[in-house]
Amino acid sequence: MSTTSRVLVAALAGVAIGAVAGLLLAPESGEELRKRLAEKAQDAKDGLLNKLETGLSSLNGLKDNVLNQVQDAANEVNHKAGQAKQQHI
Repeated sequence: MSTTSRVLVAALAGVAIGAVAGLLLAPESGEELRKRLAEKAQDAKDGLLNKLETGLSSLNGLKDNVLNQVQDAANEVNHKAGQAKQQHI
């Protein structure tokens, strides 16, 4: 795992721990607390899904770029092989 990934995971963990501590220490009824926890959990889930979708989209773009580069390189090799073959005939 890269340093950037580790820092991001640590930051997200810190935010989550802080949010839970804040909710647990707030003076409110159990029902209200459970409702707020459920809302915060849903918000966190939505945020993570959004980041996952963004990451997957970026990876798909990277994959397409790499495939195009590989195809271009293969075409260049075939072209040069054809030229070399023509020169030896």
